[in-house]
Amino acid sequence: MLTKYDTDTVIKDFARSIVNNPQGNLKDHIDAVGISNATFYRIFGSKIDFEYKLKKKIQVVLSEIICISGSSFDDYYIGLRLIIEAHISNREIICLLCTNPTYQEFSGGDPYDYEFNYWIPYQKALNVFFQKSQSKGGFTLKCEPRMLTIHFLFTIVGVISAAMNGDIAEKNIAKEIEELFLHGVSSKKTNPD
Repeated sequence: MLTKYDTDTVIKDFARSIVNNPQGNLKDHIDAVGISNATFYRIFGSKIDFEYKLKKKIQVVLSEIICISGSSFDDYYIGLRLIIEAHISNREIICLLCTNPTYQEFSGGDPYDYEFNYWIPYQKALNVFFQKSQSKGGFTLKCEPRMLTIHFLFTIVGVISAAMNGDIAEKNIAKEIEELFLHGVSSKKTNPD
């Protein structure tokens, strides 16, 4: 069946192309991915089937992060590392979601249609993760869990976008994201009060 092209990789390549050229049409994205029209239709069947498979990939990625976020950890820093790694391994999908709101609301914008809409549950799962970590002393109580979620999303999307664009090296970005999120950019320890 598919011997030369891995569907998952091709979907991620399309997500990257859509992030880089949100106004592009299907032909633009096919060219950017580096496949022919015939290969596109052999892999996906139709544009509608492609969109469905892209949405399913988004659903799988966010479901994985939701599952990790909902787990109990003795050490919430380990949980944070797993969440960061899940974002990095699916960086194209995460950037697509965060830079193109079209993919946050799949079914006519109805936020309660959860067939594909995992954006709201994804954010709620991150909120719960940070809330649980705060209750166990893992993260500061100075910020609401929602603020930690927003801070985390901006940090991770900013860093992975820069890495995808070649602005920073991709080597060790998981560790850099963790350090940036946990400690910020200060070279001094802040007063705990």
